[in-house]
Amino acid sequence: MEHREPIYRTDDQLGEMFDELGTWVIHGNSHVLGVTTTLRRALDKADTFASSGAVVVALARPAPHRLFIFPDQVSRLTRAFQEYESI
Repeated sequence: MEHREPIYRTDDQLGEMFDELGTWVIHGNSHVLGVTTTLRRALDKADTFASSGAVVVALARPAPHRLFIFPDQVSRLTRAFQEYESI
């Protein structure tokens, strides 16, 4: 099996993907916290999990996309999403 590096995207690139259908996995410390169908829903669920005390370590879109979003970017995107929703 070929090892491939995960792919990272800028906030703007990910913002364009908010409602694009695909599998998004919310990863906790040692297990999967949830799976959803859009980045928007994954951010919302990650925020809900974090608010309840769970530690969210990454959001990921599995192969073939191999996209990973880590906590600092999750926070920025969540704020951007909330600001966009309030407009």
